[in-house]
Amino acid sequence: DKATEAFSRVVYEFPFSDLASTAASELEVLPVAPIEPGTNRYKLEIGRAERLFGAKRYSQARPLYETLRRTAAIDDRELINLRLAECDYYLKRQRNARDGVRPYIDKASRQGEALFFYAVATRELGDDAEYTRTVRRIVAEFPDQSWAEEALNNLASHYIVRNDDEAADATFREMYEKYPTGHYAERAAWKIGWWAYKNGSYPETIRVFESAAAHFPRSDYRPSWLYWCGRAHGRLNEPALAEARYTLVATDYLNSYYGRLALKHLDGRAPQRRLIVDTPADDAPLPDAPLPPNEHIVRALLGLELYDQAIDELHYAQKAWGDVPAIQATLAWIYNRRGDLRAGINAMKRAYPQYMAAGGEKLPTPLMKVLFPVNYWPLIRRYSEEHQLDPFMIAALIAQESTFTVDVRSAANAYGLMQLLPSTGRQYARSLRLPRRFSVSMLTTAETNVRMGTALFADLVRQFGGAQQARTGSRAGFRSGPASTRTSSSTTSRSLKRRTT
Repeated sequence: DKATEAFSRVVYEFPFSDLASTAASELEVLPVAPIEPGTNRYKLEIGRAERLFGAKRYSQARPLYETLRRTAAIDDRELINLRLAECDYYLKRQRNARDGVRPYIDKASRQGEALFFYAVATRELGDDAEYTRTVRRIVAEFPDQSWAEEALNNLASHYIVRNDDEAADATFREMYEKYPTGHYAERAAWKIGWWAYKNGSYPETIRVFESAAAHFPRSDYRPSWLYWCGRAHGRLNEPALAEARYTLVATDYLNSYYGRLALKHLDGRAPQRRLIVDTPADDAPLPDAPLPPNEHIVRALLGLELYDQAIDELHYAQKAWGDVPAIQATLAWIYNRRGDLRAGINAMKRAYPQYMAAGGEKLPTPLMKVLFPVNYWPLIRRYSEEHQLDPFMIAALIAQESTFTVDVRSAANAYGLMQLLPSTGRQYARSLRLPRRFSVSMLTTAETNVRMGTALFADLVRQFGGAQQARTGSRAGFRSGPASTRTSSSTTSRSLKRRTT
């Protein structure tokens, strides 16, 4: 009984642990209650599957849903069948996904959700007419569901891929008008304003970007909105307004890309007026921030390392009492501890947007470690020094390419920490005389990926004439292979004279 209880706790309380699958296998040979509707184990299995699905671990979640389908209660059957189809969609089994949701697109409690996955599956199968028709149906029949905004964002992205910029702009405008505070509102504002700028509609650029900057003061897009407002004012021969926008960007986001660009427009004159409060030193306590009433529950859960339950409590606090920096910072810390570094960075940026401002580098070290994580440092230093490269440059490149996620795979079929294509990996496996025959799995192994990636980057440094130029050309190198960079090197060298690197 004690063994069953211990293994059950690992499986259900820590489903993301590396030991969860081992514990599940052990449970299969122990006397446990069957998975039947109404039993506690049935509820736990559904919860486990949902948590894995929510964490985008579709290959792990699907077998659980398949097992549950055989004994599912009537009330749960629709959810389980939809989840199976949705897993198929994310696992690139588009026909199975389309056929799996089809029974629910005309009448179901989750009809909007079913229609969305039916739409995106038909798009992947090449049926553009059915895809567009279904998106329009979702927007018309379920305007109050999040699936309508999701569908419009997907449609706009579809038009971008098809190089139909006018249709994309119209769709983003429709989405922004219908859902001005929605999940994709910030992205829509950026797309609308940038398209207006590209087409010379500078007053429209200013209208969209300044409104967005006011409504979303913590947005990651805010420095770009304000900077391009300055550029638009400059185009309209309004130098005072342009300088005011550049000053705002250079002050609030001095340590960012756009902050540095704005500083150039100010002739290098760093703003004297501070637009944010000074940040405390490492040894000074952060100012008290309002904490939600369930703070004591969150602290207790964190003390027990029950991170998933703590996240649930924090999300509840956001809905019940509103978001505050303390909640975002705590979420960021949890994500970082669990190894989800990108989510940790994004949450901490929302908690302390001033990290990019003048003085932001003085934030306490624990916060900076979440904002700028570094992993695999011994490997990075070893192979960087082997090729006489700056290890900090390589770490920054890995942070940009993969956020230190060792097994990540991009839509462009690039793998691992330094996002190498299989063709590139195969070439460097030969040139480096690695001890075993090349396989794609080598790209998702930290040591071989960093070893091949640093060798490639060293070649790019020699080819382009410097580390900064090589970094600009590295996306072509990592994503397209070294042959492609040789073909494009002269073009890239010319473009570097015209671009800010």
